[in-house]
Amino acid sequence: MNIIQTLRHRAELQPGVPAIVDRTFFGDRVLTYAALNRSVDFLALRLDEEGIKRGDQVLMLLDPSQELYLFLLALLQIGAVPTLADALTGLKPFGQWVEQCRPAACVLPQSNWLSQRFHRQLRLIPKKLFPHAFRFENRILRIGKFGTPVELAKTDLALIELRRGGFGGLEARGWTQPQLARTVQRLVSHLKMKAGEIDLCDWPLLLLANANAGVTSVVPVRPGLLSHRSHSQQVEKFQPARVTAPAAFLLHYLRKSSSPLHKIIVMDAPLPPESLEFFVRCQQFANVELLFGQDVPLASCSLNEYQSVGTPRWVGQFFADVKIRVEPEFADTNGHAEKIKAKVPQVYSGELLVAGDFLPRPLDLNGEVDTSRLAQFENGEQWIKTGLQGSLDKELKFQLSGE
Repeated sequence: MNIIQTLRHRAELQPGVPAIVDRTFFGDRVLTYAALNRSVDFLALRLDEEGIKRGDQVLMLLDPSQELYLFLLALLQIGAVPTLADALTGLKPFGQWVEQCRPAACVLPQSNWLSQRFHRQLRLIPKKLFPHAFRFENRILRIGKFGTPVELAKTDLALIELRRGGFGGLEARGWTQPQLARTVQRLVSHLKMKAGEIDLCDWPLLLLANANAGVTSVVPVRPGLLSHRSHSQQVEKFQPARVTAPAAFLLHYLRKSSSPLHKIIVMDAPLPPESLEFFVRCQQFANVELLFGQDVPLASCSLNEYQSVGTPRWVGQFFADVKIRVEPEFADTNGHAEKIKAKVPQVYSGELLVAGDFLPRPLDLNGEVDTSRLAQFENGEQWIKTGLQGSLDKELKFQLSGE
């Protein structure tokens, strides 16, 4: 199912509720659900006029902002494949991705630094789209009605994410429309989102979940011209009740002794020891929960549970819809590593493998499914290799190794 249908429904239920709030150098911008719906539909029409069609991959190099989310939603509506890329991705693997996948277009900000950094790579992309060239007005559409969200085949990718991997590499993963819908619904359910709440939102998938649940997304101020004082002013002005973000982001944002935030969810459990004390202090004004798996959560626990276990490497209790196992490595007589596929959970150490119908596919630099990051067992079931080493006990509690 195209998740834009959910946005349409949400705009009918609460048209005047703010959907996205962000801050620019000239002040705050507020977009209601009705205005978001209208703007996305208008932009989808404009993208179609620009020649962006169903199945086209569109590289997005924008910071979190209204423009990023409008382009993301509009591309999802017309069945194009938005590719979210980290601007600090290594040049060599990023260039290989662009050369092999040849995106039909890219969305760029007015940034000389970004254009200079990716100059050679972006030359291979035939069409450049700049948000300032599109007028995001909530005008009456010239077609007189909303466009129909495009349904893709069950196996076709609907969204791709590129992010930095280890040693300057690149990790890619892709969602089909059903996987994306299930991922978004899981976020709504596991994060206990409620319509009318205000969330400090810095992740595209969380924005999709917020839009699904009717939550207002306040886009955090980016580092640069807007100072730390603007961060505090933004929180005090809009009074977000919750935030879901990595520990480093929260350490930067939550420096005050008190805050309007009542629900703090740390996305990158387990916590490093130097961060634990800070979040323990945060419990004076908020409930703190830890997620393992970042924006596709696999496990969770409260901060009190985390402290009671007594180990800094515990990742929390895995959700019921997540299958886990560990693939251990043993040395054979020649000293080479040999992987043994265990059939039942035991107490052993190795690489964590996960499976679930909501999990995105791992992709290689050619845009194809990366079979090297999949493990296939006797029944033909495929498991995703996480690359994380740790130990799994008989109670299915997983602890990361200290390496």
